[in-house]
Amino acid sequence: MTDYNEILENMKNHFRSLSGINPDDASDIGIRLKVVAGQIFALYSKCDWLLRQTFPQTADGQYLDMHAQQRAVERKSAYKALGEITFYRETESLSDISIPSGTICSTKGNNARRFITTEDAVLKAGELSVTVSAQAEATGKDYNAAANTITVMVTAPQGIISASNEVEFTGGCDVEDDDSLRERVKNTYSDISNGANTAFYREIALRHSEIGDANAIARKRGRGTVDVVVFSSSNTPPSQQVIDEVAQMLESAREVGTDVSVYSAEQIFTPIKIRVSAQVGHNISDVITSVADAVTEFINNIGIGKTLYLRDLHTLLRNLDGVENYKVVTPQNDYIVPASSKLVPINMIITELM
Repeated sequence: MTDYNEILENMKNHFRSLSGINPDDASDIGIRLKVVAGQIFALYSKCDWLLRQTFPQTADGQYLDMHAQQRAVERKSAYKALGEITFYRETESLSDISIPSGTICSTKGNNARRFITTEDAVLKAGELSVTVSAQAEATGKDYNAAANTITVMVTAPQGIISASNEVEFTGGCDVEDDDSLRERVKNTYSDISNGANTAFYREIALRHSEIGDANAIARKRGRGTVDVVVFSSSNTPPSQQVIDEVAQMLESAREVGTDVSVYSAEQIFTPIKIRVSAQVGHNISDVITSVADAVTEFINNIGIGKTLYLRDLHTLLRNLDGVENYKVVTPQNDYIVPASSKLVPINMIITELM
């Protein structure tokens, strides 16, 4: 795009060619040229912005949402993580102890996350524990908590000694970002649904707000069958309730005579081992953390049944800020993922390259 200085210089040159006078910056005409150049530059900027919003490949925000709506695609909402918290006593109580809905517990540390019970519960006399349904205080994937990490009682019920989540909290996810939504919109053009192909079934499954990825496999169980494999937006296996809801959506839309089955993608835990060195001025611990986060996101973005290409992993590492050099120990080759499987970033080891 033409910048302000270029516009102003062109205007000065044209004025000079017509008048034979070189306009002084502090003169009346010089000031007027600057003002007009600023307005012209603002118009150029507006036109450039408008051009970007015209196409889904470059649109953002609400304008990308409009492109998505034209393709029957919606931006996925943020969700709260769900789970259960167990409250304990060291000795049996002589009477029932009430644990009201809204009781707050949290994780430890400076960046503690708070979780709130969603039902009234009673620890019966003679019992030592009771488990209560709970949810995160706010939406986001940061609230997906590992087991036994929610151990601080912010509002401790009288008579309760301790609390903990015996199972992990899952299902928390952030609102879908522009890059993810843009990719889904682009896929509707490259893999066009015709009401009968696998793209049709995949597109319907992705309409569910908690489904982040899906793959449709034709004739896996014979002619007239379609298997729809799904994974949640929080990069965890979806709950049975979500699977049932997707199955119901597909049942009402499927072709006559087509047997559609919906199930969670099988998780493949491929080991990732990378050694890195830090550029001058960068702390190696920070670089290792940055690499771990970037590789985790990279693997999470590999779709169901899609291949992990080493070339893409190398491109990522080469362009990461702070990385001086690196060595990918594992995997040593492209990792071909079965059509019904999803790569999960576990067993990742990032160490310093000596």
